[in-house]
Amino acid sequence: MSDMLGRQTQLYLDTGDASEFMRDVASDLGFVLVADRSSTHVPAVVEVEAVSFMSFLVLDEHVEQLRLKLIPAQGYWLLDSRNNPAIEWCRFREEQGVLRSGRLFYESQNHGATDSWAKDAKFVAAAESLCRRLRRWCATRNNWGWVGPSANRRMREGRLILKP
Repeated sequence: MSDMLGRQTQLYLDTGDASEFMRDVASDLGFVLVADRSSTHVPAVVEVEAVSFMSFLVLDEHVEQLRLKLIPAQGYWLLDSRNNPAIEWCRFREEQGVLRSGRLFYESQNHGATDSWAKDAKFVAAAESLCRRLRRWCATRNNWGWVGPSANRRMREGRLILKP
């Protein structure tokens, strides 16, 4: 087994918030969005609108270093954050005026004897910077997580309910 130290940030971003977050926060720090699955061993960089639920924030310069694992029974290649310099982004779910939280998660340390990749200082610093900037960018925080500006406005107007 390995020793890992993970960091998680719960957040409520509606569709507008997600696009704005990628444009104004993540891409400004050099992050791109990578799909969790690919039909080949090559990672797929995607736009935020193309993501259904799971994706990863990766520094642009690290995309070529990503290692995807073949899942033969499913016929696709899968990216995970355990052995890659990637921040897991589980997107929100919004249905009928109810917004359920999403999260950002990354491992800041990974130093077990069997791990094939060690988290480098540049990735950890960039991930920490991204999370700090996200918290400043968000409009507010509730008991469950950080709330994006658009979701917060809709909630104050009575057009959106937040649930964990």
